[in-house]
Order: sequence, then structure tokens, then C-alpha cells
Amino acid sequence: MHRRASLLIAMLSLLVAGEAAAAACCVLAAPGRTGRLPEAEVFGALAAYSVESRVGNWSNSGDLSFAKQDLQFTHRFVPQLLVRPHRVFQASVAMPILVNGTRFGDDVYTGGGLGDLALITRFEPVAVGSFRAAPPLLGIGWGFSLPTGRATWRVDDGNPAAVTGTGYLSTTPAVTLDKTWQRGAVGWDGSGTFSFPRPGDTTRSVPGIGFSTSVFGAFFASSDVTLSTTLGIRGSTAGWRAGKAVGSPGLEPFGGFGLVLEPRRLHRVTLGMQGSIPIPKLGLSRGVTITASVGYSFSVARGGKARALGGTAHGG
Repeated sequence: MHRRASLLIAMLSLLVAGEAAAAACCVLAAPGRTGRLPEAEVFGALAAYSVESRVGNWSNSGDLSFAKQDLQFTHRFVPQLLVRPHRVFQASVAMPILVNGTRFGDDVYTGGGLGDLALITRFEPVAVGSFRAAPPLLGIGWGFSLPTGRATWRVDDGNPAAVTGTGYLSTTPAVTLDKTWQRGAVGWDGSGTFSFPRPGDTTRSVPGIGFSTSVFGAFFASSDVTLSTTLGIRGSTAGWRAGKAVGSPGLEPFGGFGLVLEPRRLHRVTLGMQGSIPIPKLGLSRGVTITASVGYSFSVARGGKARALGGTAHGG
């Protein structure tokens, strides 16, 4: 849940010269980060595809086990539109489309459909400026995830693969801090996801609070090639029902790497791999996952001239 609505960003230097200026926008190669329009851009669009496989899980005591026969995977396609009407403000909308597959012994399930619609805003009070003089770039995000997907209680035939959404309206505040240099960049982000009770639910049941924090680094190999890596931890608290805690908290350490290529001017392709760090006792009541992703994106400058825009293949 929090991963879809989670608000992840990257930074770029707009006023640097030569190679660094062209590569800075490619910081968005960091796996799991969503698009960010530079200050000089007014509109952008990206299309992203990812496939996630669950290969094991941590128990509620932190013990790690891997699946031998059971298998779960999710294909996710995410179109996203972004607009930046003013230098300090950006808004975007993303609608994931999911295809799920699950196998438990001899039972095989498939399903899919629309996921939860994500509405995301971002406020940047400090101008990027020159990379030599600019302070770390602060970003303040706020997003909403709408329950447009199919929740567990809406599945009549008991097919677990038919579930495509949480069934809850949720909101995600986020804070980011990024710094760009001539040949690379580093950044940090943190977010929390809070869900609201469903209308008519007298028990006031809600999922636990989702949270995520990560750091990343990027290296501008050339004007059209950027390499990046990320390391973080995500999870959730226990949920609530009738004012009492239910379920178990979860924790998942993760890491990944990304690559952005610009084979032609105005076109950018983003590749990424991200997965759990499968070490016993580091995780708690969570699945061990591996995700591969690819994305394509473009943007339009305020003067009307098209430019390439970095993107990620995991939408929120």
C-alpha cells in the first residue's frame, strides 16, 4: 500500500554547464523513485512497467524462509502525467494496472485490473540554482491514494490474485533532501502512509501506518548515461480494529540499482532492479521480493520545446 502511494523523488541541477547539466536529470534512475519535472519544464508523461516476484518471507520473529513451490508475482503498468505550473509546485496523477499470479501447491490463481489511483503534489521552496552554490534541495510532498482497485472483501470467489487495491483512502506526507554535484548526486527521503476508516464501518478498522526511508547515490557517467543505487527500509505498524491493535508489524530492508540511457535526444529509457535484502532478523512479517522495471518518458519545456524527462518504472 505505502509503496504505491509512497512519494519518492530525485534532483537535478539546471544551471550547470556541459556534461553535468545533461546528466543531472537522470538521477531519476534510482529504483522506486517517481518522476520529478525540472523547474524549466511545464508538462511530462511517463509509461512504466515492472514485474515483482515474491520468493520468500520473514516470519513475525524474523526467521527467513524461501518458497520451494508456491509462487506469487505482480505485473504492473503505470501511466503517469506530471504538470509544473510554477517553479515551486508540481502535481501528478498515476493509475496502475495490475496482473497478478499466485500458486499454492496445485492451486493456481490469476487476476488483475485497475489499482489504486495516486494523486501526488510536491513543493520545493528553494531554487536549485548552480550546483556549486546551491544548498541541498528540500522537497515537501503530499499524496492521496484512492480506493479504485479491488479490495479483498470485494473478491467473491476467494481468488487472492483478483485483489488489486487496499480498499482504503490513504494519505502520504513525505520529505526529501537532495544534493547534486558536477559528476553525481546523493539524496534521502522519508514518508508515512495513513489510512482512513471506510464509510459505514462501525469497527473503524484501518491498516497499520506504512513507512519508508531510503538513501541513494548517482554517478553521471556521461551526458546520456547515469548509474544509481539505493538502500532503505520500509514496513508498517500493526493495524487497528475497534480501537485495538490487530495483526503484526512488518519490516523489510531493501536495495537496488538503476540505469538511465538516452539513445536519442528527447527520449530516455530507465532500467531498474530492486529487492529485499534477504538476511534473517532484518525483516519482520514481510515478503521477500525482487522487482525489475523499465520506463520511458518525455517532457515539454515552458517555451514549448520538448526535452527528455527521467522516470522510474515503479509508480508510487
